Amino acid sequence: MIHSNKSVKFSDIIPYKLCIHDREVNGDPIKIREQKDLDTTKLVDYVIDCLKTLNRTLTPDKLDDLSTVIGEILINAEEHSTTKHRFSIGYFHEINENGQHYGVFRLAILNFGKTIYEKFKDPDCPNKEVVLKMKSLSEQYTKKKFFVFKGFEEETLWTLYALQDGVTSVAPSRYKKRGNGSIQFIESFFNIKGNKKDADDFSTLAILSGNTSIVFDGSYNITNGFVDGEPYKFMTFNQSGNIEDKPDSKFVKFVDHYFPGTIISARIMFNEDDLTQEI
Repeated sequence: MIHSNKSVKFSDIIPYKLCIHDREVNGDPIKIREQKDLDTTKLVDYVIDCLKTLNRTLTPDKLDDLSTVIGEILINAEEHSTTKHRFSIGYFHEINENGQHYGVFRLAILNFGKTIYEKFKDPDCPNKEVVLKMKSLSEQYTKKKFFVFKGFEEETLWTLYALQDGVTSVAPSRYKKRGNGSIQFIESFFNIKGNKKDADDFSTLAILSGNTSIVFDGSYNITNGFVDGEPYKFMTFNQSGNIEDKPDSKFVKFVDHYFPGTIISARIMFNEDDLTQEI
């Protein structure tokens, strides 16, 4: 449909058309960040306009969380892409059933090129310190016999580690304050989703990079801890909250089909706890 420039209209679906950003058009780092802000605003405004079909708008807290989710995913896609393009596409589904009127926002943001694992595995990866930590962790997993062929491999571990607070593949001297973007959009997604026991039980966030799939549905949350006396946040997918312990294979796993890059997709339900009456 995209390649043929054709579309099918549905009364309960509002599409967000494919957005392609070419960083070579505005190659200046400041221009790239400005474009990210423009694209974030465009997507957030789109959601706000869609919610008008429910005669609702986002609460200030949820608006801030949505902006963080979209903005941090976009900047991550920008910074870690090894090709010049970033893509985003989605749709809003208005649902009116069983006396409930709510909306579901589907979004996918992706890039092509090296996977998350390949970026860190590259001998020219600028962040040598993080790579050394990943290698050390791999040695621990090997000794514990945690690696399973086509079940949980080094790629799976390094991709999970890349989501932790303070981890980035870019040179620390280039982005001294980067490395916490992934944990920020994960945390903001959980804020939108709310408590696992709430009616909103099907909002999910998923990352597919290479042969690694990581799915967030609220079964495991972010753990707060300290590293060398500094506060850090961790997403480990296990009960111990320790990255040195193997994650739950239901949510972090090796998959057969290889994706040549990274795609982050979200399914977000907007219900009463996220919305307020439109003024």
